[in-house]
Amino acid sequence: MLAASPLAASQQFGITAAITIAYSLVVSILLVPPAMTVWGAYQNMRLRSMVKRQWDELDLAIEDIHRRHGEE
Repeated sequence: MLAASPLAASQQFGITAAITIAYSLVVSILLVPPAMTVWGAYQNMRLRSMVKRQWDELDLAIEDIHRRHGEE
């Protein structure tokens, strides 16, 4: 609507707004999905690492308990 306005300033603003909206659409389609995929893979890797570390600590604690009770 603004691009069809008789005022030059409104026309320029309308064209600038349309270009900005189109650019945002293209960027959101081309950039956001791959970025979210990479971020999701990173978070998954971090979570798996944390869980593995906790399991390793739990295994060590269980082995320590077995060792202490085996000595008595």
